Amino acid sequence: MTGSADKFTTDIRVELISTVIYLAEMQKHRIVVSSEDLGSDALNQRFAGFVNHPAVAAYPALWDLGIWWDEIPRLAIHLTEDIHLVDSYFGKDGVQFLSPDEKLLMFDFVSHLRDFYTASRFSDYYTQSLQENRDFLALLNGLIAEHPLQSILEDYIGLKVGKVNFRLMNLLKSSFGVWTGDMDNRQVYSFCSRHWLQVGQRNKCLKLNLYHTIWHEFMHSVINPLSDKLFPDETLANEEQMTWYCALNESIIWAVTHRLCHSIGLSDDSDNELYFTNSRRNKAPKAEQMFGVLKDYDNCRDKYRTIADFYPVLQSAFGNPPE
Repeated sequence: MTGSADKFTTDIRVELISTVIYLAEMQKHRIVVSSEDLGSDALNQRFAGFVNHPAVAAYPALWDLGIWWDEIPRLAIHLTEDIHLVDSYFGKDGVQFLSPDEKLLMFDFVSHLRDFYTASRFSDYYTQSLQENRDFLALLNGLIAEHPLQSILEDYIGLKVGKVNFRLMNLLKSSFGVWTGDMDNRQVYSFCSRHWLQVGQRNKCLKLNLYHTIWHEFMHSVINPLSDKLFPDETLANEEQMTWYCALNESIIWAVTHRLCHSIGLSDDSDNELYFTNSRRNKAPKAEQMFGVLKDYDNCRDKYRTIADFYPVLQSAFGNPPE
């Protein structure tokens, strides 16, 4: 179902959930692409008879629970091949904030999803989409074979990230980093949006876009846990703290990713202005400042052996979290 850990593939579970989200008309939240983005009405035609399916009707309630953004691929990887939810989803690898009644909503949704999968003959559709993805997946796999992406990342941060997985998503518009397990047995996923990769392809910067996205999403598995420790019980208490937390993580990760792209000649200082303008538009307000602070990390690796050792310097330069 999920393919080789060192090659790009798609995941039927992600495509299943995102198709339901697409049919629920969640484009207004910018979580999924539109038919205009796809350049075709074929998806609407293929699933025209399922727009009122219970799975489609049920999803907006899950959105209200917080099952959005990176929680969607996280939910997907906790589904079995026959579309049942594994218990670990409600542990440290998934959501821990749902009440018993909210968990029942989740199980009801998965039950509806399983019926959608069968009734719509989704596996047939997915097999067809694999053929349509074949050339693009081959292109991506050729590009990631040009550099040892995991080694470059781990050498720079001084840490092992775990077993890495590359996933292409056809309908979800953003890219996401998701991980499961502990440091001794961890799976780390870079879920990459086909939409934005193809924007990069049209702009003749696919490799830069691809490497940036992969490293960015893998880095979330490193930086987010460090930032979690800034809060009591690793729990964000309010929206102001969440906004600050996301801005801190994104600023550090955008800076590290730019350093990595510099290291293999995909970018240089002439790209900085455009890159940091883009980072500010993407909720990384201090990426340029973090990029400058990282020079001390680069120059003092005998003192700072890992990015975790250097994290307090980055966090101090960014500022303190709100109370």
